[in-house]
Amino acid sequence: MLNTRLAASALATIMLTASGCGESAKSSSHSALAGSSQLEAQTKRPLNRAQLIAQADAICERVNTERDSMTIRTRADYARILPQIATYEQTALAEMIKFSPPKSMEEDWKQILNEIRTIAESTAKAGESFQSHHINPPTSLLTSAAAAGQRLSLVAHRDGFKACAQTQ
Repeated sequence: MLNTRLAASALATIMLTASGCGESAKSSSHSALAGSSQLEAQTKRPLNRAQLIAQADAICERVNTERDSMTIRTRADYARILPQIATYEQTALAEMIKFSPPKSMEEDWKQILNEIRTIAESTAKAGESFQSHHINPPTSLLTSAAAAGQRLSLVAHRDGFKACAQTQ
């Protein structure tokens, strides 16, 4: 049986930022990310530190609000809600990939995007696992997302992000 408190805590941790259900979430995420380098060349907007933080935090705030409005109590809730959360996370990632950070933040920005990608992918896969009625909850996926959320929180907080640093 699911330890709902632990699972809810892990879920709150993994749902940092903003795909529909099943394969469509995976496909749209991968196709958006696969073409991201080509898209980046055309749409990157050079931002200074304050602009990057303000625009990224606005996206994270939107996702945090959506995530926080959802209540998960049962296994069926996980199956229904995790794909929605993955959608928000993947949408946020697609928007944030378009930002061009200042040189001083390039490495941290890459790490932030990679952690958001890990969270989004793990959330989508965990949702798929709950939808397919696996006997055991996808704890390794939740753990992976929670660890990525902690790393993201540390880097984002260090760089001055507020909403993007909130992983719980």
